[in-house]
Amino acid sequence: MMIPKTLAIVLVGLVGSVAGLAADCISLPLAPQDWQQAEFHHGSLEPIPDGLLLRGDAWTNARNQSGRIDGNHVRSASPFDLRGGGDVYLVFGVDGGGQYMAVFPLLFSGVSVPHLTTHHSFRGSVVLPEKQWLYAQLHVDASGKYQLTVCQNTFFDQDGRVLLDRTGKLTSLTGRVEFAFADNYAGPDAFVVIRKAMVCPSGSRCTRSGGGDGGGLESVATAGGGGPNW
Repeated sequence: MMIPKTLAIVLVGLVGSVAGLAADCISLPLAPQDWQQAEFHHGSLEPIPDGLLLRGDAWTNARNQSGRIDGNHVRSASPFDLRGGGDVYLVFGVDGGGQYMAVFPLLFSGVSVPHLTTHHSFRGSVVLPEKQWLYAQLHVDASGKYQLTVCQNTFFDQDGRVLLDRTGKLTSLTGRVEFAFADNYAGPDAFVVIRKAMVCPSGSRCTRSGGGDGGGLESVATAGGGGPNW
């Protein structure tokens, strides 16, 4: 089959974009052994074709009950250095199993983020659309000031539709990529899928200071369609 010329140009551009990211940014592996669970969290980590599935544990009302806390909370096994600033990108999808759960896209150690929820709002929380890819980005400058955004369609620096936009300041610029959810009423029927995670230190081609190439990351993240049964 002959590929139309216009499509061929698009494919060449995508390959170039991916190659540039690979040279400048660090793409995190999504095998269970490449992530650590926080204390008292025992929900399973499951490798799937779309990435890493974080399954919720039995509901405990987000409290420690006999050494177990519901939901799941993971950190990358490898630490990262953002002392010069940079960006963390993470593509994820949520499925609350038809019920409420609280989601915390922390992205990096020390970040404070309000709870986002499924099914309904609680105490003013943003309700996340389920069973679709969402785009979280943490931009950090060299002083530790950060902006955390969660968007639909693509990343914040690529004009995604903003669901959450928060700022703060890190006390330490070395840490791990991090994600958590809790209070999952549906127990193990609730889960989160991490589709893509990438760390781009300052000066990388995909960070704002490097001219922007988040579109390449977005293309990688969405290749292949929807998530599990989505």
